[in-house]
Amino acid sequence: ESLEDTAIGIANDLSTGQYSITSKVLHEHDLISFLKSNYQSVYAESEIDGLAPSMVKDWVMPDAINFKINRVEIDKRPYKQMVITDYPLRVGNGWGYTIYNQPGARVVMNVMPVDKDKGEKAIDRAIMEKESKLDRSFRSSEIVEKEADISSLQTLINDLKTNNEQLYDVSIHMRVPEANRKEVRTVLKQYGFKYSDLFGRQVDAFVSSSVNRIDTMPAFYRSMPSTTIASSFPMVDTVFQDPAGFYIGNASESGYPVFVDYFTRDSQKGRINSNMMVIGKSGSGKSYATKAILTNLAADRTKMFILDPEQEYEVMTKNLGGKVIDVGTNSSGILNPFHIMAALEDLDNANIDEKDVEDTSIDEIAAKGGAKNKTFFTHLQFLEQFFRAILEGISSDAFETLNTLVVELYHRKGIDEHTNIANLKAEDYPIFDDLFELIEEKLKKVKDEYYRQNLLVLETYIQKFATGGRNSDLWNGPTSILTDENLITFNFQTLFASKNNKLANAQMLLVFKYLNNEVINNKRFNEQYYQRTGEKINRQIVIAVDEAHMFIDPEAPVALNFMAEMAKRIRKYQGMQIVITQNIKDFLGTPEIQRRSAAIINACQYSMILQLAPNDMADLLELYKSSGGINAREQEGIVTAPRGRVFFITGPMERLFVDIVAYPTVRYVMGEG
Repeated sequence: ESLEDTAIGIANDLSTGQYSITSKVLHEHDLISFLKSNYQSVYAESEIDGLAPSMVKDWVMPDAINFKINRVEIDKRPYKQMVITDYPLRVGNGWGYTIYNQPGARVVMNVMPVDKDKGEKAIDRAIMEKESKLDRSFRSSEIVEKEADISSLQTLINDLKTNNEQLYDVSIHMRVPEANRKEVRTVLKQYGFKYSDLFGRQVDAFVSSSVNRIDTMPAFYRSMPSTTIASSFPMVDTVFQDPAGFYIGNASESGYPVFVDYFTRDSQKGRINSNMMVIGKSGSGKSYATKAILTNLAADRTKMFILDPEQEYEVMTKNLGGKVIDVGTNSSGILNPFHIMAALEDLDNANIDEKDVEDTSIDEIAAKGGAKNKTFFTHLQFLEQFFRAILEGISSDAFETLNTLVVELYHRKGIDEHTNIANLKAEDYPIFDDLFELIEEKLKKVKDEYYRQNLLVLETYIQKFATGGRNSDLWNGPTSILTDENLITFNFQTLFASKNNKLANAQMLLVFKYLNNEVINNKRFNEQYYQRTGEKINRQIVIAVDEAHMFIDPEAPVALNFMAEMAKRIRKYQGMQIVITQNIKDFLGTPEIQRRSAAIINACQYSMILQLAPNDMADLLELYKSSGGINAREQEGIVTAPRGRVFFITGPMERLFVDIVAYPTVRYVMGEG
């Protein structure tokens, strides 16, 4: 009764005051389970419900304990027993979590208050000993170490005298499964803790680490101030559970389910956008993890576009009622390069703060930024880039003639910088046949020989894309691709199989331009829905680039430029870009590619890194060096991760390993059984 009253009193004290801590006094089932865990890390908790009170003690106590020279066997299960003998000179918040969080570890921290006078005298003696050793030291490293020790002790005694600090003797005992001993030793060494395996003292280790007030090894006590003990935070849990998130799997260390809301915003935790990078070698479970996340996103007020170079998403797309568009042929429709679409860069030039973009209509943004007038000129610049991709080797003079003809072509269709493109239909724009016809018309009338030669060059190039030309099927016609569905997969497999990089880069330019416009259209959709119904649905837009390394051409980094620019802009328009790759080296080519790759990483709030080969780690560290880095323990976890385990980064200080899990319904939709 006295013990229970004390426990209740402590719980009440913890739950009151400015910084309350939720605690629970254990009774019956929970108490029995806790006592059992004192001896075994593996047991059937369900057996407790059938125990009579007279049977509890026998069930809790082990049947046999065998003490060996360097381990203890409890019911034939071998355990390693250790005690921490020394600590790093300086530790940060959560230093105890490093020890408590080891797999299968059972850790006991004994804390004994030290009489203030005795504590001060002990510190005084320690300072004198350090100063004496300092006088006899000659090595610079040793002198620096001793001076740092003396400074720390002087700070401590000052705190005891002036800051109401309290000193405690602390010992930390560990009992870990024999199978985990190497991993635990590695982590302890990594963080600067020293330990003893207690050879020949296994009985003392067992008694001192049990739930009692007996510690038979006072030699291993270390004096610590209360602030150091308080900052140990041994009970930190790696819990990541957004209230409106969906389930992606379980935290590998704690086992807690992980729920993620990729569109939440939390300035305190630095979650300011929704972009994500997914990296993992072939066979690591990258596709499975990505499909599971995309399937969940597709079910939650989302318009989604997937760029698929290997036809991996066809089943998932069809199961979700989406559409697959083959961009290597005209079987799904045509993207007309002359079709003018609004550009995000024009809207970004509007005189509106970024934080106000979500609350400002597209028309207001366009009006303030002059986007309606700028869009025409932006598209002319885009066509220059497009023509450079498909007209390899054309002379600069002929190219300038082409630019002049394109402006005249638009004028003949009644389109200029004053035209409101929102009022135009797909059929109102010129096509390659119109351009070829204009060139033929000019050739019939031209008298200047220099101009004639430029037109002849253009005739040779452009006829390949007009009716009868070998490339006419891709782009010669009004834009006819429809994307009314909420899930669209652009299949690039046929295009890449052609091995024609010029055509692939040009088609990528058109697809990316189309996606830019779709981001704008999604914002307009939300505005119009609100005007019709008075309800804010905030449909999100997601663009996923699978096997992104396949889109990267060092000579024409069209895709890389798009991903870098989209990563910066899509976050303003309730959007998310997901970049998935298995080949990190393709993101670390030329200095320009490295710069663009760094921009993509820095603009990603989230990263999911699956298993990588050890020789990939240097590339990974280079890729992430400007966005928080990856420490040695995290690197080891990535290299040794089993299939389906991701290192999940949500911020500089928010990181955990997650085992991806998909419910049966999600697996069916994904096409994974």
